[in-house]
Formats: sequence, structure tokens, C-alpha cells
Amino acid sequence: MQDPYQEDRDFEFGCASEAQNCYAEAQHERVRLDQTSQAKYWTAKGKSVVCVYHTYYCKATDALVGDYLRIIRICEERETAQFIADGVPGDPDDGGGYFVYNLVPAPAPEPAVQDDECPF
Repeated sequence: MQDPYQEDRDFEFGCASEAQNCYAEAQHERVRLDQTSQAKYWTAKGKSVVCVYHTYYCKATDALVGDYLRIIRICEERETAQFIADGVPGDPDDGGGYFVYNLVPAPAPEPAVQDDECPF
């Protein structure tokens, strides 16, 4: 028997194999697990956030999907957070050890040549 809704599903999801669908689902799961937005929120509130990056693999295909940030602890003082982060050795196969999340943007590089705004 032919599925009457198969054409609609193919239009919505595209024609993909089961492995491709599993990988796409794993990508969505990695985004769901990521706590970067919470780390930004607490850092903007003046808290120090101890985080770690974890590597995420697709459960069905064992394909590498990417890294996600996980919050370990939220501290009032940066010294306390740095003490916690320094106390855990890093695993180079799993993105390193604990670190203190920092919201301060990197300074913009200075241009080597000053622009006089002349178009030519």
C-alpha cells in the first residue's frame, strides 16, 4: 500500500536516507543541549560561569555532530570560578577542561593603513 502522505513528507523534509535523518535529528539535539545563551545571561548579570565543552556524536551513525557548552557552576566571584576551573585537568579529546565563560569581546584589530575615506 502506498503512503498517501509520503509526497508531503518528501516536500517538507526532502528526500533523505535514514542516516541523514538521524544526523539531522542529532544536530537539533546538540543545539538543544547547548547552554551558551544561559552563560551569556548570567555573565551579563555579573556572575562568573564555569563551563566545559563536550563533543556530541550522533547516536545512530556515530558521526561527529559538534561541540556544545555545558554550565558546571555559577559563582558570585571570579576568583572562586577560576579556582574551580583550575582544579579540573582538561581532557584534550573532549575539548579541554573547565573554563570561566567570558562575555568581554576581543578588541578589534587596528588597521595597518589609515583609511582617508577616499574611494580611489
